[in-house]
Amino acid sequence: MDIYSDRMDAEYLDQVVANTNTFYGALKPETTNVLYVHGSIDPWHALGLINSKNPKTPTIYIEGTAHCANMYEPIHTDPPQLVEARNKIIKFLAKLLQSYISL
Repeated sequence: MDIYSDRMDAEYLDQVVANTNTFYGALKPETTNVLYVHGSIDPWHALGLINSKNPKTPTIYIEGTAHCANMYEPIHTDPPQLVEARNKIIKFLAKLLQSYISL
């Protein structure tokens, strides 16, 4: 409010959040070829898609990992759930790439 005066009140924020959720699909996105990966320690996971029954919007939820941990260089001390998640990500990408090669 100090920076944006009274234009950015709760009503305005509710409106822009609703617009963003409508545009991107909120927690029911209409995406394909996207894998949603979140860690339980990642503060953003509460706003992300962490569980989906739609095979076109697969998810991986990694217990005990932080933001983007699956993107870090693997090391020998990585927890097993992180190693397993990386393997799932590789399989997803391989399947996706294979489908494009088959075209």
